[in-house]
Amino acid sequence: MTSNFKLKVAVIIENDNKIYLQKEKFVSKDEHLWNIVTGSYEATDSGIIETAKRECLEETGLRVEPTGIVHITMIKKPDSLRIYVFMTAKTLSTDFRLPDREEQIRLNESIIEQGWFSKDDINKLEFCSDIVKETLLNYLKDPQIYPFDLINYQDEEIKFL
Repeated sequence: MTSNFKLKVAVIIENDNKIYLQKEKFVSKDEHLWNIVTGSYEATDSGIIETAKRECLEETGLRVEPTGIVHITMIKKPDSLRIYVFMTAKTLSTDFRLPDREEQIRLNESIIEQGWFSKDDINKLEFCSDIVKETLLNYLKDPQIYPFDLINYQDEEIKFL
């Protein structure tokens, strides 16, 4: 088992049949590409719902209410393991903001553009990963949302016999 493990959220934010996207730079890419809000679970978060709310507010200024799980992806490499929980969220506010440069540096972000996009728009955009684009398009075609109670939070380790 790798010691480099991260639990990540990837949030599909919806408003009036449009999806919020942001164009950002990734270390592994030479250009800015489109993405949904993503971020890592932190030990101070009570769970992934809080992680999603925090990440959306930090990266976009949007207050959201997560509504359910769409997809879970596990990415295993020789030296790391990432589990992405793709979820949906409705907006409680619609006025997004681009974090200023100082805040982006603090958050380790490089976001240059934001907006609300239709399904037709999404088909034409270049995304940071095929997983994100496929998940978005599949969700828009057949929106299956699973309840958060699929995840059982425990404060202590389960002991098996």
